[in-house]
Amino acid sequence: MLKDRINEYVANELKNHHSAYIKDPKIIHDSILGSNIFLPHEICVLDTPIVQRLRRISQVDLVPLVFPSGNHNRFEHTLGVTTLSGRLVNALYNRDDFHAWAEDKGISLQYALNHVRMAAILHDCGHGPFSHVSEEFLLEFPDFVELRNSDIQFNSVSKHEIMSYLIARSPALKEFFHQHLVNEYKIEIDLDFVSDIIIGHTAGYTDQAFLVDVINGAFDADKLDYIQRDSHCTGIKMVLDVDRLFHTINATEVKGIKRLTVDMSGVSTLEQIIFSKMMLFCTVYQHHKVRAAECLLKSILSRLIEVEDFKKQGASCLLGVTDADIYGLHTHKDLLIASWAKAITNRNLPKRAFVMSGKIIKDWLDSLMDRSETWGLQRQFAEAIAEISGLESHEIWVDIKKEPNFNEASLCAVRHTRVSAEWTELSRIFPIDAWITSFSENKWKAFVFTWPKNRDKVFRATVKLLAGKGIPIDENAARLECKMEDYQEEVQV
Repeated sequence: MLKDRINEYVANELKNHHSAYIKDPKIIHDSILGSNIFLPHEICVLDTPIVQRLRRISQVDLVPLVFPSGNHNRFEHTLGVTTLSGRLVNALYNRDDFHAWAEDKGISLQYALNHVRMAAILHDCGHGPFSHVSEEFLLEFPDFVELRNSDIQFNSVSKHEIMSYLIARSPALKEFFHQHLVNEYKIEIDLDFVSDIIIGHTAGYTDQAFLVDVINGAFDADKLDYIQRDSHCTGIKMVLDVDRLFHTINATEVKGIKRLTVDMSGVSTLEQIIFSKMMLFCTVYQHHKVRAAECLLKSILSRLIEVEDFKKQGASCLLGVTDADIYGLHTHKDLLIASWAKAITNRNLPKRAFVMSGKIIKDWLDSLMDRSETWGLQRQFAEAIAEISGLESHEIWVDIKKEPNFNEASLCAVRHTRVSAEWTELSRIFPIDAWITSFSENKWKAFVFTWPKNRDKVFRATVKLLAGKGIPIDENAARLECKMEDYQEEVQV
Protein backbone atom coordinates (compact mmCIF):
# COMPACT_ATOMS: atom_id res chain seq x y z
CA MET A 1 0.00 0.00 0.00
CA LEU A 2 1.10 3.56 -0.68
CA LYS A 3 0.77 4.54 2.98
CA ASP A 4 3.29 1.87 3.94
CA ARG A 5 5.67 2.88 1.17
CA ILE A 6 5.47 6.55 2.19
CA ASN A 7 6.18 5.58 5.79
CA GLU A 8 9.18 3.53 4.65
CA TYR A 9 10.44 6.52 2.65
CA VAL A 10 10.14 8.85 5.67
CA ALA A 11 11.78 6.30 7.98
CA ASN A 12 14.72 5.82 5.61
CA GLU A 13 15.20 9.58 5.21
CA LEU A 14 15.21 10.16 8.96
CA LYS A 15 17.18 7.02 9.92
CA ASN A 16 20.63 8.57 9.58
CA HIS A 17 19.58 12.15 10.17
CA HIS A 18 21.22 13.72 13.20
CA SER A 19 19.02 16.41 14.68
CA ALA A 20 21.19 18.72 16.77
CA TYR A 21 19.43 20.59 19.57
CA ILE A 22 18.70 24.17 18.53
CA LYS A 23 18.86 26.57 21.43
CA ASP A 24 17.59 29.85 20.00
CA PRO A 25 15.26 31.07 17.24
CA LYS A 26 16.89 31.68 13.86
CA ILE A 27 16.54 34.64 11.53
CA ILE A 28 16.17 33.73 7.86
CA HIS A 29 16.43 36.51 5.28
CA ASP A 30 14.17 36.50 2.25
CA SER A 31 14.32 38.65 -0.89
CA ILE A 32 10.53 39.06 -0.91
CA LEU A 33 9.49 39.05 2.75
CA GLY A 34 12.56 40.44 4.50
CA SER A 35 13.98 39.02 7.75
CA ASN A 36 11.84 36.43 9.51
CA ILE A 37 12.09 34.49 12.75
CA PHE A 38 11.78 30.71 12.89
CA LEU A 39 11.49 28.94 16.23
CA PRO A 40 13.87 26.12 17.27
CA HIS A 41 11.32 23.32 16.75
CA GLU A 42 10.55 24.70 13.26
CA ILE A 43 14.24 24.74 12.34
CA CYS A 44 14.44 21.15 13.59
CA VAL A 45 11.82 20.09 11.03
CA LEU A 46 13.16 22.35 8.26
CA ASP A 47 16.54 20.65 8.64
CA THR A 48 15.15 17.18 7.95
CA PRO A 49 15.98 15.56 4.58
CA ILE A 50 12.30 15.41 3.55
CA VAL A 51 12.13 19.23 3.66
CA GLN A 52 15.71 20.03 2.60
CA ARG A 53 15.04 18.01 -0.56
CA LEU A 54 12.82 20.91 -1.68
CA ARG A 55 15.96 22.97 -2.31
CA ARG A 56 16.47 20.76 -5.36
CA ILE A 57 12.91 21.04 -6.69
CA SER A 58 12.09 24.02 -8.93
CA GLN A 59 9.21 26.14 -7.72
CA VAL A 60 8.08 26.87 -11.28
CA ASP A 61 8.93 23.66 -13.08
CA LEU A 62 10.87 24.44 -16.31
CA VAL A 63 10.03 28.14 -16.39
CA PRO A 64 13.74 29.14 -15.92
CA LEU A 65 14.39 27.98 -19.49
CA VAL A 66 12.23 30.91 -20.62
CA PHE A 67 12.49 33.33 -17.68
CA PRO A 68 16.14 32.86 -16.61
CA SER A 69 15.80 34.64 -13.26
CA GLY A 70 13.01 32.32 -12.13
CA ASN A 71 15.40 29.91 -10.46
CA HIS A 72 13.72 29.89 -7.05
CA ASN A 73 12.91 26.55 -5.45
CA ARG A 74 10.23 24.90 -3.35
CA PHE A 75 12.23 25.39 -0.17
CA GLU A 76 12.21 29.18 -0.58
CA HIS A 77 8.46 29.03 -1.20
CA THR A 78 8.00 26.87 1.90
CA LEU A 79 9.75 29.47 4.05
CA GLY A 80 7.60 32.18 2.48
CA VAL A 81 4.32 30.34 3.13
CA THR A 82 5.38 29.70 6.72
CA THR A 83 6.13 33.39 7.25
CA LEU A 84 2.94 34.64 5.62
CA SER A 85 0.75 32.11 7.41
CA GLY A 86 2.15 33.35 10.73
CA ARG A 87 1.51 36.96 9.78
CA LEU A 88 -2.02 36.12 8.68
CA VAL A 89 -2.82 34.35 11.95
CA ASN A 90 -1.36 37.21 13.98
CA ALA A 91 -3.42 39.73 12.01
CA LEU A 92 -6.56 37.73 12.75
CA TYR A 93 -5.83 37.42 16.47
CA ASN A 94 -5.15 41.17 16.64
CA ARG A 95 -8.89 41.69 16.23
CA ASP A 96 -10.22 41.97 19.75
CA ASP A 97 -13.59 40.40 18.96
CA PHE A 98 -12.03 37.37 17.31
CA HIS A 99 -9.31 36.97 19.94
CA ALA A 100 -11.95 36.85 22.69
CA TRP A 101 -13.95 34.25 20.77
CA ALA A 102 -10.86 32.09 20.10
CA GLU A 103 -9.72 32.18 23.72
CA ASP A 104 -13.22 31.19 24.81
CA LYS A 105 -13.05 28.19 22.45
CA GLY A 106 -9.62 27.23 23.76
CA ILE A 107 -7.87 28.01 20.47
CA SER A 108 -4.89 30.01 21.67
CA LEU A 109 -2.70 32.12 19.41
CA GLN A 110 0.28 29.83 20.07
CA TYR A 111 -1.76 26.71 19.21
CA ALA A 112 -2.87 28.34 15.96
CA LEU A 113 0.65 29.44 15.02
CA ASN A 114 2.21 26.06 15.85
CA HIS A 115 -0.21 24.10 13.66
CA VAL A 116 -0.55 26.51 10.75
CA ARG A 117 3.18 27.15 10.44
CA MET A 118 3.97 23.41 10.65
CA ALA A 119 1.41 22.72 7.93
CA ALA A 120 3.17 25.36 5.82
CA ILE A 121 6.55 23.70 6.40
CA LEU A 122 5.23 20.31 5.29
CA HIS A 123 2.66 21.33 2.66
CA ASP A 124 4.93 20.82 -0.39
CA CYS A 125 7.12 17.93 0.77
CA GLY A 126 5.13 15.55 -1.46
CA HIS A 127 6.29 17.17 -4.70
CA GLY A 128 8.26 15.14 -7.23
CA PRO A 129 10.92 16.50 -9.64
CA PHE A 130 10.00 19.77 -11.34
CA SER A 131 6.93 20.11 -9.11
CA HIS A 132 3.65 20.03 -11.03
CA VAL A 133 4.97 18.33 -14.17
CA SER A 134 5.80 15.08 -12.38
CA GLU A 135 2.62 15.41 -10.31
CA GLU A 136 0.59 14.47 -13.39
CA PHE A 137 2.33 11.08 -13.48
CA LEU A 138 1.11 10.05 -10.06
CA LEU A 139 -1.97 8.79 -11.89
CA GLU A 140 0.27 6.27 -13.67
CA PHE A 141 0.87 4.44 -10.38
CA PRO A 142 -1.81 1.90 -9.34
CA ASP A 143 -1.11 2.34 -5.62
CA PHE A 144 -1.75 6.09 -5.86
CA VAL A 145 -4.91 5.68 -7.93
CA GLU A 146 -6.23 3.02 -5.55
CA LEU A 147 -5.68 5.26 -2.52
CA ARG A 148 -7.13 8.33 -4.23
CA ASN A 149 -10.26 6.46 -5.29
CA SER A 150 -10.74 4.80 -1.91
CA ASP A 151 -11.24 7.99 0.10
CA ILE A 152 -13.82 10.61 -0.85
CA GLN A 153 -11.87 13.35 0.96
CA PHE A 154 -9.21 13.15 -1.79
CA ASN A 155 -11.64 13.85 -4.65
CA SER A 156 -10.90 17.56 -4.98
CA VAL A 157 -7.37 17.51 -3.56
CA SER A 158 -4.23 18.21 -5.60
CA LYS A 159 -2.22 15.07 -6.18
CA HIS A 160 0.96 16.36 -4.53
CA GLU A 161 -1.09 17.42 -1.50
CA ILE A 162 -2.15 13.80 -1.04
CA MET A 163 1.52 12.81 -0.95
CA SER A 164 2.30 15.57 1.57
CA TYR A 165 -0.69 14.46 3.64
CA LEU A 166 0.63 10.88 3.76
CA ILE A 167 4.09 12.09 4.79
CA ALA A 168 2.65 14.25 7.58
CA ARG A 169 0.52 11.33 8.85
CA SER A 170 3.22 8.69 8.60
CA PRO A 171 4.10 6.85 11.84
CA ALA A 172 7.80 7.53 11.15
CA LEU A 173 7.29 11.31 11.18
CA LYS A 174 5.06 11.09 14.24
CA GLU A 175 7.82 9.19 16.02
CA PHE A 176 10.34 11.86 15.01
CA PHE A 177 8.03 14.58 16.35
CA HIS A 178 7.57 12.75 19.64
CA GLN A 179 11.29 12.17 20.04
CA HIS A 180 12.34 15.73 19.24
CA LEU A 181 9.52 18.25 19.34
CA VAL A 182 7.78 16.78 22.39
CA ASN A 183 10.76 15.49 24.37
CA GLU A 184 13.33 18.17 23.50
CA TYR A 185 11.32 21.32 22.68
CA LYS A 186 8.19 20.58 24.75
CA ILE A 187 5.99 21.38 21.72
CA GLU A 188 2.80 19.39 21.14
CA ILE A 189 1.64 19.37 17.52
CA ASP A 190 -1.21 17.22 16.21
CA LEU A 191 0.10 15.89 12.90
CA ASP A 192 -3.32 14.52 11.98
CA PHE A 193 -4.70 18.07 12.12
CA VAL A 194 -1.64 19.36 10.25
CA SER A 195 -2.21 16.84 7.46
CA ASP A 196 -5.89 17.82 7.23
CA ILE A 197 -4.85 21.48 6.93
CA ILE A 198 -2.57 20.55 4.02
CA ILE A 199 -5.43 19.04 1.98
CA GLY A 200 -8.00 21.64 3.05
CA HIS A 201 -10.10 19.13 4.99
CA THR A 202 -12.48 20.96 7.37
CA ALA A 203 -14.87 18.15 8.34
CA GLY A 204 -14.84 17.74 12.12
CA TYR A 205 -13.13 21.10 12.68
CA THR A 206 -16.19 23.33 13.09
CA ASP A 207 -14.37 25.90 15.21
CA GLN A 208 -10.92 25.49 13.65
CA ALA A 209 -11.78 25.56 9.93
CA PHE A 210 -10.36 29.09 9.67
CA LEU A 211 -6.91 27.61 10.38
CA VAL A 212 -7.34 25.22 7.46
CA ASP A 213 -8.21 28.21 5.23
CA VAL A 214 -4.90 29.89 6.11
CA ILE A 215 -2.99 27.20 4.19
CA ASN A 216 -5.60 25.81 1.82
CA GLY A 217 -8.35 28.33 1.21
CA ALA A 218 -9.60 31.07 -1.07
CA PHE A 219 -6.82 33.56 -0.24
CA ASP A 220 -4.35 31.39 1.60
CA ALA A 221 -0.70 32.01 2.44
CA ASP A 222 0.32 29.64 -0.37
CA LYS A 223 -1.21 31.90 -3.04
CA LEU A 224 0.02 35.06 -1.35
CA ASP A 225 3.58 33.76 -1.51
CA TYR A 226 3.74 32.16 -4.95
CA ILE A 227 2.05 35.12 -6.65
CA GLN A 228 4.55 37.55 -5.16
CA ARG A 229 7.56 35.25 -5.47
CA ASP A 230 6.92 33.93 -8.97
CA SER A 231 6.17 37.39 -10.39
CA HIS A 232 9.20 38.95 -8.70
CA CYS A 233 11.64 36.20 -9.71
CA THR A 234 10.46 36.03 -13.32
CA GLY A 235 10.46 39.82 -13.68
CA ILE A 236 6.70 40.17 -14.20
CA LYS A 237 5.50 43.34 -12.48
CA MET A 238 2.44 42.78 -10.30
CA VAL A 239 0.81 44.54 -7.36
CA LEU A 240 -0.58 42.63 -4.38
CA ASP A 241 -1.64 44.70 -1.38
CA VAL A 242 -1.07 42.08 1.30
CA ASP A 243 -1.01 44.65 4.12
CA ARG A 244 -4.52 45.77 3.24
CA LEU A 245 -5.70 42.17 3.09
CA PHE A 246 -4.32 41.49 6.57
CA HIS A 247 -6.00 44.65 7.88
CA THR A 248 -9.38 43.39 6.64
CA ILE A 249 -8.94 39.74 7.66
CA ASN A 250 -11.69 38.18 9.75
CA ALA A 251 -13.36 34.89 10.62
CA THR A 252 -17.08 34.31 10.31
CA GLU A 253 -19.49 31.43 10.72
CA VAL A 254 -20.26 30.29 7.19
CA LYS A 255 -22.71 27.42 6.78
CA GLY A 256 -22.13 26.29 10.34
CA ILE A 257 -18.32 26.43 10.51
CA LYS A 258 -15.85 29.21 11.28
CA ARG A 259 -14.20 30.23 8.02
CA LEU A 260 -11.57 32.81 7.13
CA THR A 261 -13.22 35.88 5.58
CA VAL A 262 -12.43 39.47 4.66
CA ASP A 263 -14.36 42.68 5.17
CA MET A 264 -15.89 44.37 2.15
CA SER A 265 -13.04 46.90 2.08
CA GLY A 266 -10.61 44.08 1.31
CA VAL A 267 -12.33 42.98 -1.90
CA SER A 268 -9.92 44.95 -4.09
CA THR A 269 -7.02 42.80 -2.83
CA LEU A 270 -8.97 39.61 -3.56
CA GLU A 271 -9.50 40.90 -7.09
CA GLN A 272 -5.74 41.50 -7.34
CA ILE A 273 -5.09 37.90 -6.29
CA ILE A 274 -7.39 36.45 -8.96
CA PHE A 275 -6.14 38.81 -11.67
CA SER A 276 -2.48 38.16 -10.79
CA LYS A 277 -3.01 34.41 -10.80
CA MET A 278 -4.67 34.62 -14.22
CA MET A 279 -1.83 36.75 -15.61
CA LEU A 280 0.85 34.39 -14.26
CA PHE A 281 -0.85 31.46 -15.97
CA CYS A 282 -1.07 33.32 -19.30
CA THR A 283 2.38 34.89 -19.20
CA VAL A 284 4.58 32.47 -17.28
CA TYR A 285 3.24 29.02 -16.40
CA GLN A 286 1.61 28.36 -19.79
CA HIS A 287 4.12 30.12 -22.05
CA HIS A 288 4.42 27.97 -25.16
CA LYS A 289 8.18 27.40 -24.75
CA VAL A 290 7.67 26.32 -21.14
CA ARG A 291 5.05 23.85 -22.32
CA ALA A 292 7.36 22.56 -25.06
CA ALA A 293 10.03 21.87 -22.43
CA GLU A 294 7.43 20.18 -20.23
CA CYS A 295 6.56 17.85 -23.10
CA LEU A 296 10.16 16.64 -23.19
CA LEU A 297 10.13 16.13 -19.44
CA LYS A 298 6.84 14.23 -19.59
CA SER A 299 8.31 11.95 -22.25
CA ILE A 300 11.29 11.28 -19.99
CA LEU A 301 9.09 10.48 -16.98
CA SER A 302 6.75 8.32 -19.02
CA ARG A 303 9.61 6.28 -20.48
CA LEU A 304 11.36 6.02 -17.11
CA ILE A 305 8.21 4.52 -15.62
CA GLU A 306 8.28 1.98 -18.45
CA VAL A 307 12.01 1.28 -18.71
CA GLU A 308 12.85 1.30 -15.00
CA ASP A 309 9.56 -0.41 -14.07
CA PHE A 310 8.70 2.33 -11.56
CA LYS A 311 5.14 1.06 -11.18
CA LYS A 312 6.37 -1.87 -9.08
CA GLN A 313 8.11 0.58 -6.74
CA GLY A 314 4.97 2.67 -6.36
CA ALA A 315 4.31 6.41 -6.45
CA SER A 316 6.67 7.03 -3.53
CA CYS A 317 9.63 6.42 -5.88
CA LEU A 318 9.14 9.97 -7.26
CA LEU A 319 10.09 11.31 -3.82
CA GLY A 320 13.57 9.95 -4.35
CA VAL A 321 14.08 11.96 -7.54
CA THR A 322 15.09 15.63 -7.83
CA ASP A 323 15.54 18.01 -10.76
CA ALA A 324 19.28 17.30 -10.84
CA ASP A 325 18.59 13.59 -11.30
CA ILE A 326 16.54 14.36 -14.42
CA TYR A 327 19.23 16.61 -15.89
CA GLY A 328 21.72 13.82 -15.23
CA LEU A 329 19.84 11.42 -17.49
CA HIS A 330 21.66 12.71 -20.58
CA THR A 331 23.97 9.70 -20.14
CA HIS A 332 21.14 7.18 -19.63
CA LYS A 333 21.45 3.87 -21.45
CA ASP A 334 18.08 4.41 -23.13
CA LEU A 335 18.86 6.60 -26.14
CA LEU A 336 15.48 8.37 -26.20
CA ILE A 337 15.67 9.29 -22.52
CA ALA A 338 19.25 10.49 -22.99
CA SER A 339 18.37 12.60 -26.04
CA TRP A 340 15.39 14.26 -24.35
CA ALA A 341 17.39 14.99 -21.20
CA LYS A 342 20.19 16.49 -23.28
CA ALA A 343 17.65 18.61 -25.18
CA ILE A 344 16.30 20.05 -21.92
CA THR A 345 19.79 20.63 -20.54
CA ASN A 346 20.85 22.51 -23.68
CA ARG A 347 17.47 24.20 -24.13
CA ASN A 348 16.97 22.62 -27.52
CA LEU A 349 13.19 22.72 -27.48
CA PRO A 350 10.51 21.52 -29.92
CA LYS A 351 8.62 24.18 -31.88
CA ARG A 352 4.93 24.87 -32.33
CA ALA A 353 3.54 23.03 -35.33
CA PHE A 354 -0.11 23.75 -34.55
CA VAL A 355 -2.04 25.86 -32.05
CA MET A 356 -5.60 25.01 -31.00
CA SER A 357 -7.56 27.79 -29.32
CA GLY A 358 -11.04 27.99 -27.90
CA LYS A 359 -12.13 29.98 -30.93
CA ILE A 360 -10.73 27.57 -33.52
CA ILE A 361 -12.06 24.32 -32.04
CA LYS A 362 -14.98 25.59 -29.99
CA ASP A 363 -17.27 22.68 -30.86
CA TRP A 364 -14.60 20.12 -29.97
CA LEU A 365 -13.34 21.84 -26.83
CA ASP A 366 -14.97 19.49 -24.29
CA SER A 367 -13.60 16.44 -26.06
CA LEU A 368 -10.14 17.99 -26.08
CA MET A 369 -10.35 18.88 -22.38
CA ASP A 370 -11.10 15.25 -21.54
CA ARG A 371 -7.54 14.45 -22.61
CA SER A 372 -5.96 17.14 -20.44
CA GLU A 373 -5.20 15.10 -17.33
CA THR A 374 -4.05 11.88 -19.00
CA TRP A 375 -0.70 11.74 -20.74
CA GLY A 376 -1.70 8.48 -22.43
CA LEU A 377 -4.68 10.08 -24.19
CA GLN A 378 -2.52 12.94 -25.41
CA ARG A 379 -0.01 10.44 -26.73
CA GLN A 380 -2.80 8.75 -28.71
CA PHE A 381 -3.50 12.11 -30.33
CA ALA A 382 0.21 12.48 -31.16
CA GLU A 383 0.33 8.95 -32.57
CA ALA A 384 -2.62 9.70 -34.87
CA ILE A 385 -0.78 12.76 -36.20
CA ALA A 386 2.40 10.70 -36.60
CA GLU A 387 0.59 8.06 -38.63
CA ILE A 388 -0.72 10.69 -41.05
CA SER A 389 2.60 12.53 -41.31
CA GLY A 390 4.78 9.43 -41.64
CA LEU A 391 6.95 10.48 -38.69
CA GLU A 392 7.80 8.62 -35.49
CA SER A 393 5.40 9.31 -32.64
CA HIS A 394 8.28 10.20 -30.30
CA GLU A 395 8.98 13.21 -32.54
CA ILE A 396 5.53 14.72 -31.90
CA TRP A 397 3.95 16.04 -28.71
CA VAL A 398 0.40 17.15 -28.04
CA ASP A 399 0.01 19.38 -24.99
CA ILE A 400 -3.47 19.96 -23.57
CA LYS A 401 -4.09 21.62 -20.23
CA LYS A 402 -7.26 22.28 -18.32
CA GLU A 403 -8.32 25.85 -17.80
CA PRO A 404 -6.81 27.24 -14.57
CA ASN A 405 -9.04 26.87 -11.54
CA PHE A 406 -10.29 30.23 -10.32
CA ASN A 407 -12.68 28.93 -7.67
CA GLU A 408 -11.51 31.53 -5.14
CA ALA A 409 -14.55 33.67 -5.92
CA SER A 410 -17.03 30.94 -5.05
CA LEU A 411 -15.09 29.82 -1.97
CA CYS A 412 -14.41 33.26 -0.52
CA ALA A 413 -16.87 34.79 1.94
CA VAL A 414 -16.95 38.58 2.30
CA ARG A 415 -18.37 40.25 5.40
CA HIS A 416 -20.73 43.13 4.68
CA THR A 417 -19.13 45.34 7.34
CA ARG A 418 -16.31 45.08 9.85
CA VAL A 419 -18.74 44.47 12.73
CA SER A 420 -21.45 42.52 10.88
CA ALA A 421 -21.65 38.74 10.81
CA GLU A 422 -23.55 38.83 7.51
CA TRP A 423 -21.58 37.66 4.50
CA THR A 424 -21.84 37.02 0.77
CA GLU A 425 -19.79 35.10 -1.79
CA LEU A 426 -17.15 37.08 -3.66
CA SER A 427 -18.61 35.78 -6.92
CA ARG A 428 -21.67 37.95 -6.32
CA ILE A 429 -19.47 41.04 -6.10
CA PHE A 430 -16.77 40.19 -8.61
CA PRO A 431 -17.68 38.92 -12.14
CA ILE A 432 -15.39 35.88 -12.10
CA ASP A 433 -17.59 33.86 -14.48
CA ALA A 434 -17.17 36.48 -17.19
CA TRP A 435 -13.40 36.48 -16.61
CA ILE A 436 -13.18 32.70 -16.93
CA THR A 437 -15.26 32.74 -20.12
CA SER A 438 -13.01 35.43 -21.56
CA PHE A 439 -9.93 33.40 -20.60
CA SER A 440 -11.31 30.29 -22.32
CA GLU A 441 -12.08 32.17 -25.51
CA ASN A 442 -8.95 34.31 -25.76
CA LYS A 443 -6.13 32.82 -23.68
CA TRP A 444 -6.59 29.05 -23.48
CA LYS A 445 -4.53 27.13 -26.02
CA ALA A 446 -3.48 23.59 -26.77
CA PHE A 447 -0.34 22.85 -28.79
CA VAL A 448 1.18 20.34 -31.14
CA PHE A 449 4.98 20.44 -30.94
CA THR A 450 7.69 18.85 -33.05
CA TRP A 451 11.29 19.45 -34.08
CA PRO A 452 11.81 22.39 -36.49
CA LYS A 453 12.52 20.21 -39.55
CA ASN A 454 9.16 18.46 -39.17
CA ARG A 455 6.90 21.46 -38.59
CA ASP A 456 5.27 21.62 -42.01
CA LYS A 457 4.56 17.88 -42.12
CA VAL A 458 3.05 17.92 -38.64
CA PHE A 459 1.02 21.04 -39.41
CA ARG A 460 -0.55 19.46 -42.50
CA ALA A 461 -1.17 16.16 -40.69
CA THR A 462 -2.91 17.96 -37.84
CA VAL A 463 -5.11 19.92 -40.25
CA LYS A 464 -6.04 16.65 -41.98
CA LEU A 465 -6.80 14.95 -38.65
CA LEU A 466 -9.02 17.79 -37.47
CA ALA A 467 -10.76 18.00 -40.84
CA GLY A 468 -11.61 14.32 -40.47
CA LYS A 469 -13.40 15.23 -37.25
CA GLY A 470 -15.40 17.91 -39.00
CA ILE A 471 -13.33 20.86 -37.75
CA PRO A 472 -12.53 23.29 -40.60
CA ILE A 473 -9.26 25.20 -40.24
CA ASP A 474 -8.17 28.51 -41.77
CA GLU A 475 -4.67 27.36 -42.71
CA ASN A 476 -3.17 30.84 -43.16
CA ALA A 477 -4.51 31.98 -39.78
CA ALA A 478 -3.30 28.75 -38.16
CA ARG A 479 0.19 29.18 -39.64
CA LEU A 480 0.32 32.74 -38.40
CA GLU A 481 -0.74 31.61 -34.93
CA CYS A 482 2.29 29.32 -34.59
CA LYS A 483 4.62 31.63 -36.55
CA MET A 484 5.51 29.18 -39.26
CA GLU A 485 8.52 30.52 -41.18
CA ASP A 486 7.20 29.44 -44.57
CA TYR A 487 4.05 31.48 -43.95
CA GLN A 488 6.16 34.58 -43.29
CA GLU A 489 8.08 33.94 -46.50
CA GLU A 490 4.85 33.66 -48.48
CA VAL A 491 3.62 36.98 -47.07
CA GLN A 492 6.88 38.72 -48.02
CA VAL A 493 6.64 37.38 -51.58
